[in-house]
Amino acid sequence: MASFKKLKSGWRYRLKYTDPFTQQQKEKSEAGFRTKPEAELAAAEFLRQLKQGFEQTDIPLVDYIRNWIDNYKKGVVRKNTIKTT
Repeated sequence: MASFKKLKSGWRYRLKYTDPFTQQQKEKSEAGFRTKPEAELAAAEFLRQLKQGFEQTDIPLVDYIRNWIDNYKKGVVRKNTIKTT
């Protein structure tokens, strides 16, 4: 659900969503829109992209894990932890 607020610098939207991969609650906000409809449009576009980016497909578990490590763990864990043979 998105909320909108008028600031001195323009309009801001803030929305809470569930990350489709980690299932954790996240918050997204962006500011600097000249009008409220511009902020509403940007929030709707973010939600549309979020929904489009999440597709359930049948992929091998090995490929899924490699993709997950590349997106969520590189730079967080040591190289030896993610080193593959």
